[in-house]
Amino acid sequence: MSILNEMINFREELVRNDRLHAMKIMTRKIYYKVTSYAEPGERFKLFDCKNAVNEFCDNNQVDIRAMEWLLDSMRKEDLIGNKEMPIILTPHAIEKLC
Repeated sequence: MSILNEMINFREELVRNDRLHAMKIMTRKIYYKVTSYAEPGERFKLFDCKNAVNEFCDNNQVDIRAMEWLLDSMRKEDLIGNKEMPIILTPHAIEKLC
């Protein structure tokens, strides 16, 4: 196998690991910060602005690209609203994740 192929495989593994880490940290935030406050049928604001997302990523050593992927994926599954900001958990997300 060429060095290029090895590096591409390694990069793909890094991307996968970054995404898994972002999901783990987001799940932890939801479990510890949201579950105590949210009731079924409600919405819950996770982040007010882009700076809050960046700060969350910095504080939790989450790659911003992985976080953007996670947020896009959560939008597609109706776990957060379609607006870019603020980022709000939908009632569906509260029901499934809390």
